Amino acid sequence: MVEYSETFYVKVETPMELRRFPFDSQELEIFFHPFIYQRDEVILIPDDHLARTWNQNMGIAQWTRGPVLMAERPVEIAYFDETKETISEFVVTINIERLPLHVMTSIIFPMVVLVSLTWSVFWMDNESVSNRINITFIGILSVVAYYLVVKESIPKIDYLTLIDGFIITTFLMLAAGVVLTVVMERLEQRGLKEVGMKLDRTCRWAFPLGYASISFLVFLVFFSLE
Repeated sequence: MVEYSETFYVKVETPMELRRFPFDSQELEIFFHPFIYQRDEVILIPDDHLARTWNQNMGIAQWTRGPVLMAERPVEIAYFDETKETISEFVVTINIERLPLHVMTSIIFPMVVLVSLTWSVFWMDNESVSNRINITFIGILSVVAYYLVVKESIPKIDYLTLIDGFIITTFLMLAAGVVLTVVMERLEQRGLKEVGMKLDRTCRWAFPLGYASISFLVFLVFFSLE
């Protein structure tokens, strides 16, 4: 048995599963292979006390550390000449979990406030249709402008994440406010003012409830994805 110790510094990258961003957790795996020795010649044995080196540093901003796991397993490798060999593979798994507070306070909370402010149109007079539309469009433009500012915090990947679903829900709720204002104007032109007033009173609680329900449904959908 030989014990070998070496210190080296490397910069590595790994793909991450970000569908639950910003509530995701990751398993970062580091692989070590003694390529010139087969498994019947060299077997790498984990030494659990070496994991303490990870606990001594400060970690990474916006992430919290979990346990560090080490294991050895056989793995088959293939060469260019199509020959295959079984070697010893040593795997170090670092578990980390994202801290979502920054994203919640800088993206989610401001968007919720902006959307909530547009619901003030449901307390306005039906005659001020242009003002209602203006307020709703200002809300849409504000959310778009804010999203353009904070989009650097959103992962640039080719699939939707939880935060993408929330932003889409926000845009749909704002668009629904514009459509409802147009409907209110049509009702006013047809002499159905009482119907419009009743619709306003219903939207005062239906829009917040619908926004919260759809956002919660988006949350459940993305957390059900593996």
